[in-house]
Amino acid sequence: MGKYDDQLSVLFENAAQRMWKLSSGSNRYFTNYEFIRSATEDHQRVYVQLLNAVIAEIDSNRVFGTAHARIGDRLGKLAVQLGYDQDKNPQGIQDYNIWGKTVTPIVYRRTNRVNEPEQQ
Repeated sequence: MGKYDDQLSVLFENAAQRMWKLSSGSNRYFTNYEFIRSATEDHQRVYVQLLNAVIAEIDSNRVFGTAHARIGDRLGKLAVQLGYDQDKNPQGIQDYNIWGKTVTPIVYRRTNRVNEPEQQ
């Protein structure tokens, strides 16, 4: 098990349903930042626990960046496994990070390989 598996497991509860819902708009995609905002809003205590675990492990001011990178790593693997196409350089799509800075996100596009998940 990885250092943050307990927290990540909770943040990724119902991840397939979350991805489906986030990609239900007319564009049929979601960004890594949308997923992070959604999952951490729903699991705020666990998000703080993840941040504290990062603080305990690293000596850096990039606590949020490190935590979000761990979430992003798991998201990338799971989304592709579920059939979403990953686009690390989307043209014309912008999002914002936790600090409100405009950034180019990683985009996950729903494909015909993605099956609607069962509701839990």
